[in-house]
Amino acid sequence: MSDNKQSSPDTTQSHVRIRWEDMELSTREYFHVALDKIGPRRSYPVHTHVDFAEIFWVKEGEGTQLLEGGRTVKLTPMHLWFVYPSNRHGFRASRRGMTIYNLVFRSSCLEFLKERYSSNFSSWPWKEGNDPYSIALTQPFHQWLESRAMELGRYPKDIAFIEQFLLSTVCRLHNHLEPEKGPEIPAWVLNLEQQIKNPEFFSAGVSVFKEITGKSYEYIAKTTKRYFHMTPSELLNKARIEYAAELLAMDNDSIGEIAGKCGFKESSYFYRQFQKHYNCSAYEYRERQRFFKDLNNRARETSDTPAPNAQSRNGKRPKTAGASKELEQATC
Repeated sequence: MSDNKQSSPDTTQSHVRIRWEDMELSTREYFHVALDKIGPRRSYPVHTHVDFAEIFWVKEGEGTQLLEGGRTVKLTPMHLWFVYPSNRHGFRASRRGMTIYNLVFRSSCLEFLKERYSSNFSSWPWKEGNDPYSIALTQPFHQWLESRAMELGRYPKDIAFIEQFLLSTVCRLHNHLEPEKGPEIPAWVLNLEQQIKNPEFFSAGVSVFKEITGKSYEYIAKTTKRYFHMTPSELLNKARIEYAAELLAMDNDSIGEIAGKCGFKESSYFYRQFQKHYNCSAYEYRERQRFFKDLNNRARETSDTPAPNAQSRNGKRPKTAGASKELEQATC
């Protein structure tokens, strides 16, 4: 999906099947990241990927994702989509057009990570079947994701960089992926779950649950225990701690200041909750994130000089980090 070239359909299938070589990517490359501008009302047909997977999210504008059987899903910013090779999807931009961040990578990378790490997570975001899978993004995670994508676009297209990016993304997503929720869960419960992730509610405590739902605390407590196996306090602390982890990775504020931003009046209570949730201290978590950031910075410095065998999509050497464009922009 990162290239605008029309792919040749496989005559044995009713949909387009796109291969790595159809996108004119070098056989030496393991991934490609681009900022794709899809013109007003332009569309890509429903297709599958033969030998690569994909993640994408809308940066600007709106559109529609085309699914098998004529079904559609609205595409808007702040949602991250995971496309397994067998998933069938296409794009159609709105009348104002749509800009997406798009990352494609070889299936072998995904299969290696899935075999080695998927058992460590309650849910693996690339799902087999017909439809892609998506999650809503918080603002801090969205900022982190775009920053990492821009960095990745400057790296050599080697396997180490894409596997590091994918694994770090899944690790961060692990704290955003909720257990599968069936349609029997009432809409007000799902709305409550999303609303309490808003930092504006963190300082109010569990009293805000009644304000959001208009229901008694006793009934709310019984409901959260049934569907999430947590008390209202535990559910709120989970949202607070996960937001704190994002701030620790991105902000330079002190740990005490971050604890206050997340509604914790006592630092000692924050430290205990963080240790319980992440099995490490807030300080250790921040140092770990800084380590990977430093590692990425060193990798970016080495990418200023193109690798001898590195090739871009047109067979030429890729642009260095000092080039005027941070990402290759493929336009319709």
